[in-house]
Amino acid sequence: MWNQIEMPFVKEGAVLGGESRRVRHLVSWQRPSARWVSLNTDGSVIRASGVAAPGGVIRDSDDRFIQAFAANLGGGSITQAELAGIAYGLRIMWDAGCQKVVVQSDYVTEVNLILSAPAHHPHFTMVSSIRNWIGRD
Repeated sequence: MWNQIEMPFVKEGAVLGGESRRVRHLVSWQRPSARWVSLNTDGSVIRASGVAAPGGVIRDSDDRFIQAFAANLGGGSITQAELAGIAYGLRIMWDAGCQKVVVQSDYVTEVNLILSAPAHHPHFTMVSSIRNWIGRD
């Protein structure tokens, strides 16, 4: 496999009464191994307008900037924006000839979807596209 997906630094913690809560951890760029490139993505949605937008930056293992991107999806959810960021970034990297790619994201939901979303999931089309990029030689 020419790239890998890393879990973000967000964990669930237990609190009194058995409820779970989100535990916040500092998320920062992690240098990939030598001769690998890093795709860092993020997505956002403006609540008032519903406009969704993904973006990302691509850097090499020496922290050199390669390329950045952003897009306007129009409407959409945060999950759609986050997944679109990964899909766009992987396409850019493929077109640039990158073969050793580490995808880094701060949104644990999207990582879990990519790893295990069933075919009937509402975001499966985007997940399938990402899986296709990941599975290329």
